[in-house]
Amino acid sequence: MRNTIPLGQLFGIKIGLHRFVPVLALGFTIIAGGANPALMGIIVLYIVVLFSLVLLHELGHSLVARHFDIKVSQITLWPLGGVAWMEEIPEDPKVEGLIAVAGPAVNFALALLAAPLFLIAAEGSVAIEVLKSFVGFNLALGIFNLLPAFPMDGGRILRSLLATKMEWLEATEKAVRISRSVAFAAALVGVFKGFFLVPVIAIYVWLMGQKELFTMRAKKLGGAGFSFANFAQAAGNPFAGATGFGQQESTETVFDESAGFEEPQGEFTPPAPSRGGFSEDDIRKLEGFRGRLSRDWKDEESAS
Repeated sequence: MRNTIPLGQLFGIKIGLHRFVPVLALGFTIIAGGANPALMGIIVLYIVVLFSLVLLHELGHSLVARHFDIKVSQITLWPLGGVAWMEEIPEDPKVEGLIAVAGPAVNFALALLAAPLFLIAAEGSVAIEVLKSFVGFNLALGIFNLLPAFPMDGGRILRSLLATKMEWLEATEKAVRISRSVAFAAALVGVFKGFFLVPVIAIYVWLMGQKELFTMRAKKLGGAGFSFANFAQAAGNPFAGATGFGQQESTETVFDESAGFEEPQGEFTPPAPSRGGFSEDDIRKLEGFRGRLSRDWKDEESAS
């Protein structure tokens, strides 16, 4: 993968770190730590622990996905969290729900396992402070990812619940509408409370919900001619989330321990329109479309 530092493998899954993460971590450490070497060391430790917990979160998604025979190509840790790259998730509410809930479940389980250590750690000691941070990080990751908004796990859990009573595309549309409401409410709270990073995250959540809906519509309209890998590559990788899981972003990726992730071999060529598929003109129409799509939307466009 582009701009990714290989970190090895776990359970046969490649692990990569986005090259921007060390830069951000270094900058944050210098700004927050100032001239205090001891404080800078603690900040670095906390950053390492946080990204380790994100990795365990993604492994939770990945191992459950493999249980359902879904290939997981790699896990990428990036500035906003992490993403487990998988083959396309089947439109099965049970499968998506279990994969989505597995990540937060790992964080809650780690917090629960660490809780008894409070009984033996001395109050005011370094151990108790580290323990508080460990439990706090896990609870924060678990709760944040359960927010009912794409691309967080809660958005996928919500869709899986809705999909038990309705068609998959309709469930996606309703889940995205709820996701927009959550993003809008978060942005308002952030503005009034002075947390100006929150509106930025809210905009990201809004856009990712749009990408998810557009992709599901395209897939539904594409039928047998739809290639998710090619579509994701052409759409600019819309599936990375703040500790979540996404579909496979490219066709074939070469991993070399010494050189790192490499780009897919060969030049990408969009698939030719096929019966049941869609052309570049269809994609442009979809991008500008708002609301529900009718079954005969192509014929209606031609008539107008």
